[in-house]
Amino acid sequence: MYLKKIITENFQSYYDKNSISIEKKLNLILGTIGSGKSKLFNAFYWNFFGDIYKYQDGWISISLSNFLSVFNKKILKDAEINETVKAKVVLQIYNEKSYIVSRSIEIRKIDDKEPYVESSWKYIKEELIVSFDNADGNRVNIENYDAQNYINKKMLPKEISKYIWFQGETL
Repeated sequence: MYLKKIITENFQSYYDKNSISIEKKLNLILGTIGSGKSKLFNAFYWNFFGDIYKYQDGWISISLSNFLSVFNKKILKDAEINETVKAKVVLQIYNEKSYIVSRSIEIRKIDDKEPYVESSWKYIKEELIVSFDNADGNRVNIENYDAQNYINKKMLPKEISKYIWFQGETL
């Protein structure tokens, strides 16, 4: 399996839409401290497993009590009351066939006093979609719980996740 492209939208340090193509050879991601290198690993991990790494807290599962952890702070600050915003990560992967794995969270601003607090937002939905072409050439979309099961059983079992990540660096 190899990653072909990662697309982020309002995910952590990545404001608006960003796309990085990955070549099927050595790829280096270089940058100064705080430039977003570890956030790319977080995007990959959140996309597959729904967890992110926070320096002081370690691995956390994103839930109704901490969903703002995936959002870019600028989009939270700039949103107007009743505006809906989305954080999204899309991975294009090749593993004997081409896959697109997309995870997103959508929220609506309900209070302008504290934009970085969950109570100022209405959680709308989280969506996980795995799509690929089947043997007949038809596009198959697997959503949410079934998509997570598909990832865990056929693409990237969570048991090997501890070998993917260690404090922002791959092993």
